[in-house]
Amino acid sequence: MKRVMMPLALAGLALLLAVAVVFAQAPQAPEIKVKSKGTATAAGSGAAEATVVSGTLTVTVKGKLAVGPSTVKLTVKGKQGKKTEIKDKKTGKVNGYRYEGFDGTMTVTGEKYKMLLEGTGIKLSANGAGQVAFVGTGTYSAASGKKTKKGKWAPKSTPDYIVTPIPAPFGEIEMPKPPAPAPPRK
Repeated sequence: MKRVMMPLALAGLALLLAVAVVFAQAPQAPEIKVKSKGTATAAGSGAAEATVVSGTLTVTVKGKLAVGPSTVKLTVKGKQGKKTEIKDKKTGKVNGYRYEGFDGTMTVTGEKYKMLLEGTGIKLSANGAGQVAFVGTGTYSAASGKKTKKGKWAPKSTPDYIVTPIPAPFGEIEMPKPPAPAPPRK
């Protein structure tokens, strides 16, 4: 299991860095607005990924996790384990944190953040707007307005079969319309 999950975790941490850089540049990008808030819950063991546009995410896990950017409000109850800063390679700015040997509950509040986690005894609760995805063994529920999506976590990848979890959105977001293209020059 560790052989299969480690590449997933490393790829996820690399993705976290990329997302943190994108989120850090958000003022230059069109502003995403929360149209309505929703909820998501999950329980199981394996790996999970949450991308939150706005809201609060509470996870209980025994394992490891990463969260970023560093501007979110974090509350930890239990054993945090080894905490390491995740820095932008170009600027050296801290974009997030990685926790190994985590055994407890973390609550994250803010906007435009991402959390990746891997371990056992995962319990997740999200309020706001964003999406979650899971690989392993467990169940989830995600609500957006009157729509609720329930299901089982995607199975773990094997050396011969790579699993891509299907994201489950919670809440609704509104993307700004792209500007109209400029008329062609004559």
